[in-house]
Amino acid sequence: MNKTTFFFVFVFVGMLAAAPDGSGKDPALLLVPGPVIEVPGSHGKFDFLEIDEVGHRLLGSHTRDGTLDIFDLSTNRLLARPATGAAQDSACDVRGGRYFASVSDEKQVAIIDAKTHAVWSTYTDGKNAYAKSWILP
Repeated sequence: MNKTTFFFVFVFVGMLAAAPDGSGKDPALLLVPGPVIEVPGSHGKFDFLEIDEVGHRLLGSHTRDGTLDIFDLSTNRLLARPATGAAQDSACDVRGGRYFASVSDEKQVAIIDAKTHAVWSTYTDGKNAYAKSWILP
């Protein structure tokens, strides 16, 4: 079996596996579009998104605006836009009630209170700071 044939067999088997009953028919949509939530006065786009499953929040790292945008997934509303600097990624500490935003331009991590959405503190070590490395297992 040559590489091209293998590719087509692989894709066909993948399509069959995608249908719940193995019939090869299109399965029901697994992802459906949700509501649009306006972010007034924003420019640009989000870099990375993170979900706080316990608090039902969506965190959007808004690099150009220099904010970590916090959305309520239960009501589909924008809750807060704490100024963090050019946030590129975020992480949730559900046990500690904090969010962490990686701010690579300043090489720092912004620490945000998950309830009040206020920037509690920032940490700079002079290296690239990654928010996810702040979460303990």
